[in-house]
Formats: sequence, C-alpha cells, structure tokens
Amino acid sequence: MENNIIEATDLSFSYDHQKVLKNINIQIEKNKIFSIYGPSGSGKTTLLFILAELIKNYSGKLSINHNFKKGFLFQKNNLLNELTIYDNLRISQLIKGIDNESEIINIMKKLNVYRLKDRLPNELSTGEQQRIAFIKNIISNDLIFFDEPTSSLDSKNAEELIDILKKYSNNKTYVIATHDERIKLISDKIFYLEDGVIL
Repeated sequence: MENNIIEATDLSFSYDHQKVLKNINIQIEKNKIFSIYGPSGSGKTTLLFILAELIKNYSGKLSINHNFKKGFLFQKNNLLNELTIYDNLRISQLIKGIDNESEIINIMKKLNVYRLKDRLPNELSTGEQQRIAFIKNIISNDLIFFDEPTSSLDSKNAEELIDILKKYSNNKTYVIATHDERIKLISDKIFYLEDGVIL
C-alpha cells in the first residue's frame, strides 16, 4: 500500500438478502480525485460508506492507511446549527488537533464567504451551506469522501462547487459518489458502477 490509501479486494455487501455490491476490487491512491459514477440505485453510496468505514458488515478485504485524516461531506451538510459559521470551522480543526485560524480566514476570503462568518448555518442558502461544509472538511482532512455533493444545488452553484473541488485538490484525496457528468471531467479515475458491479 505504498501509494494507496485504500485497497478493496472482493468487496461484497448484501442488505435484506439482496446483493448490493458484488466482488468490488479498487485501489485509491493518494493526492488524486476518484469518482464512483453510476445511476441511482447502482450501489455507489453504499460503496462510498464502506470505503469511509461507515458500514462494517461487508465481506471481502478492506485495507486503509489510517495515517491520513479522514472527512465526509454528506448530501445534507453536517454543520452545527447552534454555532456560527466561523465556530463550525474552528471546532472541526481543533477536533483533529489542528490550530490554524489564519487558514480558515484565508480560504473563507478566497471563496467569498468571509462575510458569513458570524451567521448561523440556517441563515445561509443551500449553496453557501455546501461551500462552508466543503471548507470544514478540507481545512482538517487529507482524505475526503463526498456523497452526491452537487445533488441539492442548482446548476450555477453546482458548477462553482466543482470548480472549488478542483482548485483545492492539491495534496488531497477525494472519493466522490456522483451521477453528475461534470464531476467526471475533474476526476483522475472513474469507477463506473452498475447493479453493484464495477464495469
């Protein structure tokens, strides 16, 4: 696993006796963008959750390099509504043992959301919330999983988020479950999943 962060061998998963994933073999290398692409119901979110160690009862072998700090951006952002935007970002750093306030300020300014720092999450638009959730992940993690990051966004906000994903991908590893054609264009490798099988 010298260059690989994750290796999955013969990975299978069943739910209520129905096979969702069948003998998946993939390698996730560091500092690249991977997309798990496929139609709804193909098993891509299940595969993403297993790779992120959020689902455990699979069969097969999963090897993960735990030296990398790991984050997850769900379809619904996981911001804490009781905290300001700035405090949400600050606490995500501190939990991972990172203390770098200047990084938070710099990236918020670059993404034109510094003006939102004292607001609460429910005072933001969906696009703004997704942008903040993205910042929250990249300031404290090396390996980040994304579950349909553009699904709740209109076309303009989706394109902006994809541009941000690409712009801030240096020294990061992204694993993205998606059916958005535009994310394929920024990916270094694409796993096409259909009926639980990588084609």
